[in-house]
Amino acid sequence: MATGGKKVEQRVDFSEAYSQDAACRKLNMFVSGWHWSIPTAGREYNSGKIRMQSLHSATIISAERSAGLIGVAEYDVQQVNILFVLCGEIEVESAEMQALLHIPADHVAIVSGHDGTRIAIKPCSSWLLFQVPELAIRRYFENVTGQPYGRKLALSPVNFRQNDAREFFQVLKQAEKDLFRCRPTERAMLAKVYHELILVKAFAKLPHNLRDSFDHGLG
Repeated sequence: MATGGKKVEQRVDFSEAYSQDAACRKLNMFVSGWHWSIPTAGREYNSGKIRMQSLHSATIISAERSAGLIGVAEYDVQQVNILFVLCGEIEVESAEMQALLHIPADHVAIVSGHDGTRIAIKPCSSWLLFQVPELAIRRYFENVTGQPYGRKLALSPVNFRQNDAREFFQVLKQAEKDLFRCRPTERAMLAKVYHELILVKAFAKLPHNLRDSFDHGLG
């Protein structure tokens, strides 16, 4: 299947990688619209574990002390990227931002998928990335609130261990664990249920720019 001029491999449900090169190959297969590589300065570090899990139309990617990685959006990717940093640091650069975005340990931020957006993951960082199509976010918001999705979801770095975002993070980790352990016959239904739950938690718990509108719609 072709998307935005790039061939996208058939989607897989789950994958793990431990070496640096394997991590890049898996990321390039799993995440359409982005190209991942290892910077020369990061090749002296051994890669930790990277786990990739499909979740209905979304994706959860987590890493434990991974090697340094560079991800570049090759075209406008219509998706929402919610990025948690557990340890280490991640930097994001794009034409739309006036300055480099730093996401330190224990912080979460939403990163755009505009053409040329560059994500630099520092060596030995642990992180979790939740990616969901913007169309899914838009439809869910409009169905719940009855309001048009006039503004895109936005969140500057905040400490997710000190606010409600911690609960959202915990749901993502539980989804990852349950989907890894479930039987193949259970997976499709479980993924669908978790997809819905995660969207609820994303709007209700993350302190983003549309939270007030969402809460008002529920009222």
